[in-house]
Amino acid sequence: MGRGEHKEHKRKRSRSKERKRSRSRSPRGSREHREHRDRDRDRERRRERDTDREKTRDREKQRDAEKKKEKESKTAIFEMEESRNDTEEVMKMKEAELLQGVERRRRNVEKWRAQKKKEELDLQSEQSDEKSEKKPWNLEDEDDEDEFDIKNEGISEENPVKMEEKVEKMDTDDEEDPLDAFMKEIATKNAKKTGNSTQKASGIVTIVQEEKPEPEKGQVLENEDNMDMVIDDFDIETAAASLCHKGRMLAQTDHSKVYYRKFKKNFYIETEEIRRMTKAEVKAYREELDSITVKGIDCPKPIKTWAQCGVNLKMMNVLKKFEYSKPTSIQAQAIPSIMSGRDVIGIAKTGSGKTLAFLLPMFRHILDQPELEEGDGPIAVILAPTRELAMQTYKEANKFAKPLGLKVACTYGGVGISEQIADLKRGAEIVVCTPGRMIDVLAANSGKVTNLRRVTYLVLDEADRMFDKGFEPQIMKVVNNIRPDKQTVLFSATFPRHMEALARKVLDKPVEILVGGKSVVCSDITQNAVICAEHQKFLKLLELLGMYYEEGSSIVFVDKQEKADDIVDQLMRTGYNSVAPLHGGIDQHDRDSSIADFKTGVIKVLVATSVAARGLDVKNLILVVNYDCPNHYEDYVHRVGRTGRAGRKGYAYTFVLPEHQEKMAGEICRAFETAGCKPPADLKAMFERFKSEMAAEGKEVKLGGKGFEGSGYKYDEGEAEADANKKRMTRLVHGMEAGGDDDDDLEEQLSSMIKTKRRVVHGKPQSEKPSSSSGNAKNDREAGKRADQAKLKAEELSTRLKGASQVVQPVEKTAAQLTAEAVLRGAEVAPAQMSAAMLAKEKANRLNEKLNYLGGEAAPTQQQEEAWEYFEEEWDINDFPQQVRYKICSRESVGHVAELAEVGISVRGVHVPPGKEPKNGERRLHLLLEARSERNLKAAKEEIIRIMKEAFRQLTAQLQRGGTQARYKV
Repeated sequence: MGRGEHKEHKRKRSRSKERKRSRSRSPRGSREHREHRDRDRDRERRRERDTDREKTRDREKQRDAEKKKEKESKTAIFEMEESRNDTEEVMKMKEAELLQGVERRRRNVEKWRAQKKKEELDLQSEQSDEKSEKKPWNLEDEDDEDEFDIKNEGISEENPVKMEEKVEKMDTDDEEDPLDAFMKEIATKNAKKTGNSTQKASGIVTIVQEEKPEPEKGQVLENEDNMDMVIDDFDIETAAASLCHKGRMLAQTDHSKVYYRKFKKNFYIETEEIRRMTKAEVKAYREELDSITVKGIDCPKPIKTWAQCGVNLKMMNVLKKFEYSKPTSIQAQAIPSIMSGRDVIGIAKTGSGKTLAFLLPMFRHILDQPELEEGDGPIAVILAPTRELAMQTYKEANKFAKPLGLKVACTYGGVGISEQIADLKRGAEIVVCTPGRMIDVLAANSGKVTNLRRVTYLVLDEADRMFDKGFEPQIMKVVNNIRPDKQTVLFSATFPRHMEALARKVLDKPVEILVGGKSVVCSDITQNAVICAEHQKFLKLLELLGMYYEEGSSIVFVDKQEKADDIVDQLMRTGYNSVAPLHGGIDQHDRDSSIADFKTGVIKVLVATSVAARGLDVKNLILVVNYDCPNHYEDYVHRVGRTGRAGRKGYAYTFVLPEHQEKMAGEICRAFETAGCKPPADLKAMFERFKSEMAAEGKEVKLGGKGFEGSGYKYDEGEAEADANKKRMTRLVHGMEAGGDDDDDLEEQLSSMIKTKRRVVHGKPQSEKPSSSSGNAKNDREAGKRADQAKLKAEELSTRLKGASQVVQPVEKTAAQLTAEAVLRGAEVAPAQMSAAMLAKEKANRLNEKLNYLGGEAAPTQQQEEAWEYFEEEWDINDFPQQVRYKICSRESVGHVAELAEVGISVRGVHVPPGKEPKNGERRLHLLLEARSERNLKAAKEEIIRIMKEAFRQLTAQLQRGGTQARYKV
C-alpha cells in the first residue's frame, strides 16, 4: 500500500469516527440507542418473567407443603382411630379368654376335691406325715385342657404322691395366669391385715414392681400448621391478660439484697491533639461550637473528629454511610463526657443531633459487657415521652445495632403487647420504651417477661417532659428499680430551672452541657407572628400553604383533637388531598403509617396536636404553623423546632388571638429576642398594654413558665367553697350513717355549709306585715322588685360617693372579697367590726347631707329609722342533696317557716349541676328571706336548719336500707 493510499485510508477512518461521534452525541435517534433500549427492555422482561416464575414456584412449594401437612395430619388421625379400634378388639378377646379360664379353673377344682377325698379315705394313717409336708395345690394356667384330662385318667390310684408331684411340676412350668396373680395379690393383702405372719407362703410368689412416673412433657398441638410446636410454661396471652389484673403494680427492689456484677464506665482516652489544647484554646473552640457552656468538675475537652471519640471501624462505616461528616456542637462535647462515665445533662436546640450523642457511647458501653444469658434483661434503656419519638429513636439505633450484632426492642402503648413481650423474651441489649408500657411489661406475669438487673445505662430523652408532675411518678418507678451505680444521661432542648432540680435527684455529680442557651429557637428558623381573629385563621392558613406547599412539607399545630379533624376536612374540601391528622385519638397503627408517609413525602400537610411537637425529624419540613397559640414557652420552642433542622432553613408562623392571649404574646416576643430577632411591633404593643393593665391592678406579669409541669386545677373563691361544701356534705352523711347524729354537731355543720349574704335595705316596706307564704306569687314579685330597687339605690350611692376617701363596694360582695380588693388597690381595709347595717346608715347620712334632706319636719329618731329599714338574707342551697332541696323548697316548709318566724321567704334561681356555671341572667338556687329584725331572721334560720336535719336523717335511713327505690320496675 502506497503512501497516498495510506493517507486516504486514514482519512476515511477519521470520517467514520466523526460520523459515529456525531451520532453518539444525539443518541435518541440512533440505531444503537434503539437496540440498546430494546435490549434493556428485553432484559427487564426476562427478569420479570424469572421473578414471576420464582414466585409461582414458591407458591406451589408452599401449597405442596400445606397439602403434605394436611395429609399427614389426616393420616395420623386415621391411625389413631384404627389403633383405638384394635385396642377395643384386643380387650374384648382378653375378656373372653379370662371367662374361659375361670370356667376351666372351676372344673379343675371340682376334680381336685374329688381326688382329695379319695386320698383321705385310702391313706388316713400311712400318709399323715407326707400330708403335712405337702404344699397346697395352686391352680395354674394350662395350655391344653385335653392333655390334662388324659393324664389324670392315666394316673394310678396307688401312686397319688407321684400324681401330685407331676401336677405341681406341670403347673409350675406353665405360664402364670393373670387371674391367679390378681387373686394372690388380694390374699396377700388380707394376710397382712390379719397379721398372720407365722403362716407359710404357698404357691408361686409374684413380685409386682411399680412403674416410675415419667416426667410430664409439653402437650403437642395437633392439626396446626406447625406440627412440632410445643407449649412452653410461659404463655404470652396469659402475660398480656395478667396486665389487666395487676395494673401497674411494680414491686420495689431492695438493692442491698441483690448481687450486681461490676461494670466499666470510663472508656475515653484523649488523643494527643486534644491533650495538647490549652484552656484558652478549649474556651475559644467551645465559643465556635455555638457558645458551649459547661458546668461540673473535670469535664473532658470537646472532640473535633469521630476518630477521637474511640468508635470502632463498624461504627465509622455506618457514620460514613449516613453522611455524618463531623460531630455537631452537642456531640463534640457530650460524647467524650458520657464515654468518661459521667452523668450528663445535655441541653441543645432542636435538630442538633442529640440522639446520636447518647447512642454512640451506649454501643461502646454495651460491647464491653458480657453477652446476655437466658433470663437477662436489657443493658441499656432509653425512655421517651411519646410513641413517635420512641419509634424514631428505635430506627436510629437499629442503623448501628445490626452491624454490631446487637438487638433493639421497642416497647410503647397503643399496639398489641404480645409481640413486644416476645421480643423481650428473645433477649435485647437495648430497649426503647415509653414509661407506662415499660411498667406494664415489668409487672406482667410476675416479672418473668424481663427485668432491670442488667441495666447499667439509662437515657431520658426530652427529660424536662419526663420530670413534670404527670410523668415523674412513672419515671421514678423505673429508675428506682435499676441498680444505684448506673450511668444516667438526660437530653432535651428545653429545661426550666425547677425541672433541673427535680432531675438532679437521679444523677450523681452530673456534667451540664448547654449549647447556645436554654430553650432557644434555632437561628435557621424565620419566626413570624400574626394577630388575627378565630374566623380569619383558616384563610391565613390557606395563604401560607399557597406560598410554601410546593417547596416542602408543612405541619399545622392545634390544641384539640376535634379541631385537627375539622381542619383536615376543610383542607380536603379546598383541594389539598395529601393531608392527614395526627393526635392521641387515632389508632397507633394509623399514627405510625401517617408519620412514615409524612417522612417520605406522600403526605404533604400534617395537622397535629403537641404529640408531634417533640423529636419528630422530617428532612423536607419547611413550614410550621401554630394554628392555636401554644400555652407556654417550652411548647412553642419544640413546635417551631420541627423545621430548620441540621442546618436547613425553615419558616414558623404563629396565630395569636387579639383577646385572652396577651401573656402568650409576651412569651413569643421573648422567643424572638432570645433567637436574636426583633419581635413584631403590634405583638410587642399588645403585650405592653396587657402589662400596664396588670400593673394598674397591682399584679406583676412574669414570663418564663413552668414548662410542661402540671400545677393542678386552680379554684377561684366560689369553686373552692363549693368543693369544701361537697367534702363537708360527704363527711356529714357518712357520720350520720355511723350513728354520730348529735344535734349540736349536726346543726353546726349545716350552718357552716350554708352560704349566706345579708344586706340592710332602706325604704319602707309596702305592707306592715311581711309576706307569709311563698305560694302568693304577687308577694314574691313585690319582694323581688324591692330587692332590685335596693340594689339600684346602692349602685347609685356608690357612683356618687366615688370621690370619698374610703370607697365601700355594694354590700352584694362578701367581706373577704372587699378586703382583697382593698389590698390590691392599696386602700385602707374597712374595720372588721363595721357591719353592713352601719355602712348603709353612713351612706344614707352622707346622701341626706348633700341633698339637705331631713326626712320630714325633724330629723328621724332611732325608732323612725328602724321603721325605714328591713333585713334581707340569701341562703345558697344549690349544693345540698336533692331530697334536702325538695324538702326545704316545698310549699308546706316555706309556708311553715314564714308563719312561724314572721318573715317573707321565697325560692329564687335554678339548680346548677356541679362543675357547671349558671347561664346568662340566671343564678344558683337560693332562698331569699326578708324580715323586720335580725331576731326574725335568726328564728327562720333555726327552723330551716331543723327541717334540713330531718331531711338528712331520712336520707341516711334510706341509704342504710339499700339506696333509693326506683319508681318503676322493669
